[in-house]
Amino acid sequence: MFTRAILRGSRSLFSHTALPPSRSLNLRSVPYSSSSPQTPKFSLADQIMKDKVSEEDKSEKPGGSGDEPPPPSGPKPLGKWEKIGYTFVGSMFVGGLLINAVIFSLPDRDEEGENIPDEYSELPFPSQYAKRLSNKIFKTKKDLEEPFSDKLLPEPLQKPYYQPKYTVFLELTGLLVHATWTVKALFR
Repeated sequence: MFTRAILRGSRSLFSHTALPPSRSLNLRSVPYSSSSPQTPKFSLADQIMKDKVSEEDKSEKPGGSGDEPPPPSGPKPLGKWEKIGYTFVGSMFVGGLLINAVIFSLPDRDEEGENIPDEYSELPFPSQYAKRLSNKIFKTKKDLEEPFSDKLLPEPLQKPYYQPKYTVFLELTGLLVHATWTVKALFR
């Protein structure tokens, strides 16, 4: 009885759940299956969902309901002072790099302040600074990669000096260098 009242579009039973007039169903428009004449092929929920989907499709088309604001068109353009600030910071960064490169590629000096001639002294000014800079960068990298000394322990003392029978090793684990390796933190 309840389903018949809903299918007929009655508003007397549970008026808050009744269908609006545009969605009311007519029993004659619902197709029936051939096996049983009383059971419809589509249920009421199927029909309501079809109506909702068709309404949503209509509202999503351009010129629809207009309830939703349009999506943002892209990044906001920079203001005048933002452009000036970014230009200033960028030029200071590039200028600092250039000044450090020139200072790092200066020729070495002796105690009197005179330049020590090297293999790049006869080259033109820009190329001698560029080659000296690349040479110093590779030399610094090599010095950092290689060990400080070839020997781990010094040579034993010759007589008449006394050589102790043991050598003390201090373990620095946890003090300055952690001897653990993890994927997240690498060497610590």
